[in-house]
Amino acid sequence: MSQRIRQYEQERNWPNTVIVAVTAYGANQFSQQCFDAGMNDHLTKPVTLRSLQNMLDKWGH
Repeated sequence: MSQRIRQYEQERNWPNTVIVAVTAYGANQFSQQCFDAGMNDHLTKPVTLRSLQNMLDKWGH
């Protein structure tokens, strides 16, 4: 789905939307798959309030 979003944005010359995966898998291999699929970052479950706030601070504009 993230690849479709990226294609849609590119076709319209829109800036990239920040896409963050939320997953139970924390392996580096899965992280790379997220990046390869066009995502910006990922959170590993269980998501804590602190980890969510850190992600929002990192990618917020």
